[in-house]
Amino acid sequence: MSAPFAASDAESEPKEPLVEQFAQRIEAALPTMFARWLSLHDSRGTVHWQSGDVMGPAERDGLRAALESFSGHSAPARVNYPLPGERTAVLLRSTDVFGDCTGFVMLVVENRKLRGKGLSAKDLPVPLMRAVRDWGAHLARLAFGSDARSAMWTAAQRQDIGAGLPVDDPEADREMAKLRSFPLTLFAQRLKAIQAGTRIRRYEVYLRLAGAEELNAAPDALLRDAEQRCLGTVLDRRVLSDLVVWLRQRSEVWRAEPAQFSVNLSATTLRDPHFPQFVELCLGKAQLPAGMVAFELHQDLCRRHPQRVRHLAELFEAAGAGVVIDDFSMNDDSVNLLMLPGLRLVKIARALTGDVLNARAGQACVAGLAMMARVAGIHSVAKKVDRQDEHPLLMALGVDFAQGYGASTPAPLDSIDVEREECLLIDPGVAAHT
Repeated sequence: MSAPFAASDAESEPKEPLVEQFAQRIEAALPTMFARWLSLHDSRGTVHWQSGDVMGPAERDGLRAALESFSGHSAPARVNYPLPGERTAVLLRSTDVFGDCTGFVMLVVENRKLRGKGLSAKDLPVPLMRAVRDWGAHLARLAFGSDARSAMWTAAQRQDIGAGLPVDDPEADREMAKLRSFPLTLFAQRLKAIQAGTRIRRYEVYLRLAGAEELNAAPDALLRDAEQRCLGTVLDRRVLSDLVVWLRQRSEVWRAEPAQFSVNLSATTLRDPHFPQFVELCLGKAQLPAGMVAFELHQDLCRRHPQRVRHLAELFEAAGAGVVIDDFSMNDDSVNLLMLPGLRLVKIARALTGDVLNARAGQACVAGLAMMARVAGIHSVAKKVDRQDEHPLLMALGVDFAQGYGASTPAPLDSIDVEREECLLIDPGVAAHT
């Protein structure tokens, strides 16, 4: 945020319809006659909307206080700034998905309206805080101009999802609002390295409903409903945004040694023409090492849409993201799939590893796939390995990782142990960045 300046120097923007909608949402969320003044600003203090025609001395004081208070990434989300005449400027910081300040909302309130708590009042309506959050996202889109890059910030806008939804669909609007606002938390399951020298840390990231009774239970109904409505890309963008923000804030997790976090993509996201640009922006702004974030694609999807998947993999690689193939098995396309740009890992189909201790045919297939991957410079993993006694055989067959409850259980991201005892080997895909 820039240094403070006189409010008279800030030129007001035209009251465009979308800004009016944000103002109306905020006004509707406030108690009756709660605020004597309401204004919406960007990070420079420019007035995009105000409730009156003239900004008086009190409002100018509030503007200066916001510019001073909201500077820096660790600035508070709210500041109550005392004004003359028993009034308070309630300043609400707006941010982008990375937590960087994009603007703020200012309310001038009589102290008696703050529920008798004066400057210590913290309670504000949830719809108001959501509107402030959405105002920040709107400003983030504007900050990137009107070119194609601005589209990557429009995850909530139906026309940018690319799923062919109707232009006017109130039910879709309500569903998108729910997908954007429900409380989620991210879990990660570590893939256990079973080959000596295979020390890069790999995790698969899962979406979980925050506050659920069973913390490790996937919100299957919500995911299924979102995909049926062609809204899976809204969830995928939320997961990617939250993961990138967490990685940016927890650089100690990956700075000393390479790691990769893979995220499953919905079929809808593969039809979202703006998702690769969204990935590019997220990773570029977070400045993460190349290949740290990867996207899982099912082998059947890769076989059905080879050109689309290859083009998507090329865009991901250019943006700094990797690719993982799920349910990898023996077929005519297996070798070609190993040549996908940015591919770093294949997950061998469970059908081949389910009875690996007893099925010699399955052992032969697993050994063949693991060798193919190794020659191509790609790691392999056996999925849903729930028995520790399977690890020695999988290692002998050439598999690099085991994934399952016998190796590691999914846990919240914040539980990842940053004091690791292992010395990790540099992964070829990220060696130049570590």
